[in-house]
Amino acid sequence: MTRLGILAGGGRLPLMIAESVVARGGRVHIVGIEGEADAEIARFSHTWVNMGQVGRMVATLHAHESRQLVIAGAVRRPDLWKIRPDVGFFTSLPRIIGLMAGGDNSVLTSVLRFFEQKGLA
Repeated sequence: MTRLGILAGGGRLPLMIAESVVARGGRVHIVGIEGEADAEIARFSHTWVNMGQVGRMVATLHAHESRQLVIAGAVRRPDLWKIRPDVGFFTSLPRIIGLMAGGDNSVLTSVLRFFEQKGLA
């Protein structure tokens, strides 16, 4: 059975989505962004990631059979000195640099396209 993947930023919205899915008999796996996501995500199947662990985000979602992804919650622009990049970050670096350009709508659209290209709807 597949799980809904939730990429969680700050606030209650990621938790509200997870609670709703589970209440309806579904399963979730939350990928919580360190320093952003609420610690309460630990009530659910979850993985903590640093903003720079792009490869780990994708690999975790696939490992937990998440084919659909919801991105929810607030995320501040990252402090580049605190990012701990993984191999996935470096292989995706041209796309990531492109993400940083433009306004919020452009960034969100690019993030969605990135995850879609990695096999997540």
